[in-house]
Amino acid sequence: MAPLENGSPRLRHPARKMGAGTAAYIAACAALSCLATDEICYSVVIIAFMGILGVRAVSLKRCLAVYAAPLVFTAVGALTVALERGAEPQSLFSVRVFGAYTGFSTARLVLSLRLFLKAFGCIVSASFLCLTAPAPAILGLCHQSPLPKVLADLMSLTYRFIFDLTAIGEEMRRAQQARLSNLTMRTAVRGSGILFSSVFIRAYKRSGDTWNAMEARCYQGVMPYVPRAVSGSERLAAVAATVGMAGLIALIKTRIIPWRL
Repeated sequence: MAPLENGSPRLRHPARKMGAGTAAYIAACAALSCLATDEICYSVVIIAFMGILGVRAVSLKRCLAVYAAPLVFTAVGALTVALERGAEPQSLFSVRVFGAYTGFSTARLVLSLRLFLKAFGCIVSASFLCLTAPAPAILGLCHQSPLPKVLADLMSLTYRFIFDLTAIGEEMRRAQQARLSNLTMRTAVRGSGILFSSVFIRAYKRSGDTWNAMEARCYQGVMPYVPRAVSGSERLAAVAATVGMAGLIALIKTRIIPWRL
């Protein structure tokens, strides 16, 4: 895989070359349409479509790692919604607990399935943006959005600080382990306190150095940002995604596609 000029590997799929604005538009359209349509078949199509785009953009292993935690969380929530408790036994399965019947009915299972697919469809759509667009490009969208410029600048600076502070903290933790400072609970707590205080002092010093560097470069309160030009292929992809989603919604709502629950 040939490297780029900045040292990163060459992008493998056109979805990775898509601008953050186009990716955010497609992800927002998919998520909002999934919420507004409230149809099981449409949610399944959105999950499959956005999931395939994510897998093609990165890899199946990375997509599964991103989707694993939200999948478990939404599944547990859907299972909680599906449970029903009442004086009468449920139609599918019920167990008498503390004088009442707890179980599942067909209507509650359909409702929980609808909520699960709708929520997971929104998660997959939002994950598509995170998988295809780098964080600086997403922060660039914040500069173009109606958000206060100060908030967008703070997000940019915080993102750059995270990796430096994480590297510093990892180096100090390894140094403490090499000195056997975590053999007992007392020494481990003391070492953790020293670690956190040292990282805080480093962060405070780094913030002062960053501010001095920004003032030396004539910082006027707003960080400069040059928006990326949108290509014709990206516009075509956005239009195709919009027309495809709108057409599928129309087919479902008019019952031309009869798969509705």
